[in-house]
Amino acid sequence: MTHKLITWEFAGSDVEDMPGRADEAGRIYLSPAFARVARERIEAADPDPELLAELAAAEARGAGNGAWPIPESWSAARITGAAGPYLAAFPDYRNGAAFQAIGAALADLGFADSSWDNDENPKFAAHPHDEAELCVYVEDRDPELREYSPVAVTYFDMRIVNYLPDELDEELDTFDPAAVRAAVLRRIASLGPATMRLRGNSATLTSSLERFARMNFLRLASADEMIHEIPEDHPHRVDLTGWLVEFCAAWEAVQAAEDAAAGLMVAD
Repeated sequence: MTHKLITWEFAGSDVEDMPGRADEAGRIYLSPAFARVARERIEAADPDPELLAELAAAEARGAGNGAWPIPESWSAARITGAAGPYLAAFPDYRNGAAFQAIGAALADLGFADSSWDNDENPKFAAHPHDEAELCVYVEDRDPELREYSPVAVTYFDMRIVNYLPDELDEELDTFDPAAVRAAVLRRIASLGPATMRLRGNSATLTSSLERFARMNFLRLASADEMIHEIPEDHPHRVDLTGWLVEFCAAWEAVQAAEDAAAGLMVAD
């Protein structure tokens, strides 16, 4: 089946912008997010009842299985967009809806899909520094295919001499995004807030702000924006807000000094 708004042209490819990945037989599996995009585009333009019905079925089935095999009749269709690493690393993963919901719940804490095929199941991760990783593993719906309970929150830091995984891991018997977020916030609370001295020029301050965002599990933006975007439930919200206020004052002072110095150079 073909339609002028969607054309699949990537069978057997590992290109990153495909909405699924081929299995050994060359069959592509479609993520539910792309079925939804395709359906919405067709509904808004030139509805094809038969294709809409198939896309609705793909979206519904994908929500439960994480991916849906594209019918062979869709041999000349194409749609653009990016598929998450989890589907590329785990094309047979059957818990895409839960994975995507948990990802949405953790996005404002700086987590991103960091799935890779050496793990047992997909994961989200945030990196407070280059040698540390806070991970959230979202296991398969099938208990036989799990390494942990439904969800595991793990923290690994190469700087810890006596790393004891059992003491640093928390396993959850649920895929509920709110419960997962709460577990992640408990781990963040245990690590404490990370602040640094404010000194140097504008380049140094910019680097400090980037480190501050990473180390405190925040999405990087301007300091003014971050003050208003720190999640209400972040365990270190008060401390982080205070540091950002100080940063804004330091930034203004440094900018004024640098502007004045630039003006003197021009005058000379």
